[in-house]
Amino acid sequence: MPFLYRGTTAGWPGNPCLRRECLTPTSSDPLVATLFGLECSRWGIAVLLLADAAELTGLMAAGNVLAEIEQEVVVMVSPSEFAEKYALCQVPIERARRALHDLGYELPLTIGSRESLNDEISLWRRLRPVETARFDRMVLMS
Repeated sequence: MPFLYRGTTAGWPGNPCLRRECLTPTSSDPLVATLFGLECSRWGIAVLLLADAAELTGLMAAGNVLAEIEQEVVVMVSPSEFAEKYALCQVPIERARRALHDLGYELPLTIGSRESLNDEISLWRRLRPVETARFDRMVLMS
């Protein structure tokens, strides 16, 4: 897994619990992280952060009870530190959504609730490694 992905709102420091515990939920699947970003667009400018997984090897922890569904990888740093120190780039969520569209995934323009987010996560299959590599090239080169 070359990258870990985090869909979030630009500049969002994370909720108080994540800040206090110095934990950042990410996903090894860019589709899942893009869905989180689409839901975050309700609160501001949504982005997809990409971080080199190799740089985070010693900082990874087990995911939550939905880890398998969300392909979650928890990084043991605050969300702000993740964004500022480890994210190699910040991709506008619309660019990520368009790349997934080009791969055949018709994601919604926005996601209006946590319930809708859960429905979308359940609806879509996870990307195959070849699709993830193609997604990475598309978002990094555009």
